[in-house]
Amino acid sequence: MRERQRRRDQPGPDLPGPGLLARRGPQAHRRHVRALPGVTVRGRHLVPHRPAHQHRPPRRQADRTRDGRPVTARAADAAYVVVGAGPSGLGCASELLHAGPVTVIDRIPVTGGTAGWENPLIKDLTRDVVSRGAHFALGQTAVRYDGATLTVASPTGFQPVATRHLVFAGGLRPGTPADLHIDGYRPAGVVPATVAEHLLRTGVQLWTHAVILGNGPWARPVAELCRKLGTRVTVVADLADVPDWSQWADKRIDATARVRVAGRDRISGVELTTADGTTSLTSCDALVLAADPRPNRNVVGALTEDDPNVLFHQPTQPTSPRLRYDAAARATRSWLQTIGGPS
Repeated sequence: MRERQRRRDQPGPDLPGPGLLARRGPQAHRRHVRALPGVTVRGRHLVPHRPAHQHRPPRRQADRTRDGRPVTARAADAAYVVVGAGPSGLGCASELLHAGPVTVIDRIPVTGGTAGWENPLIKDLTRDVVSRGAHFALGQTAVRYDGATLTVASPTGFQPVATRHLVFAGGLRPGTPADLHIDGYRPAGVVPATVAEHLLRTGVQLWTHAVILGNGPWARPVAELCRKLGTRVTVVADLADVPDWSQWADKRIDATARVRVAGRDRISGVELTTADGTTSLTSCDALVLAADPRPNRNVVGALTEDDPNVLFHQPTQPTSPRLRYDAAARATRSWLQTIGGPS
């Protein structure tokens, strides 16, 4: 570029305009398409003519979406902010709308959570909450709460949202290795059940032998996906907890007092130690953590239940979207009564 500017065949600080076109090599011109400046190969490296791409109309927010999902915007100050737009979050928002303005925040760009946006019930519940005036800020993450302001992270930056009442309906997560007191290194191949389910739904066989630790709600779906793709499955759980294990697993091992991961860079097996000290090694290339779900709390300043103006609604039961929605509405109604809101 500098060399071409010195030859004065390219625009520069002292040569405005297109430059001295006569000094350029042969160019390929086809209608309103021109070659890249300085390129002399005929008929190649064509780009749209620059003036045709000037003065575009400015972008604006869409008035509505094609598939009916709520139009998201910047999070707005509100009397009540709900973190989580799954069935529980929608149930909380529906009840809070009787008390005042509501903003619903979720890290993914659609409502529904684990129930999925394509669920017809989720679409009906979302339309009801939107028609009653709820404000949705989807695709944004709540990160910190100080009792009066919720900090929200979005693709455009951080934003403070003023609110005195926070409802956290962020769902559940599988237990981590620390929660389950698993010893050993943390090599590749040790994955939460939710991550495993997401990856397996792509239809790609990831492992040859997977050990599923626990009997939480994700254990059977993950095991069925594994076997469908040709992966052998061993479940570590007591018989009383998984009486139907033979329908979705190849082998069952009783729950043990201690679990240790074998392998440093990549998992090679799982050591299981019983209460009497007997140790056995099960070779595998994946350990799926599917124990009982834990509350997923990740908003700094809203991690414990010691603030009366913060409601945590993260029950392990029920599991169906309709029952979760109804349970959230009942819990929110009771909470409003305790803080002096509408009954």
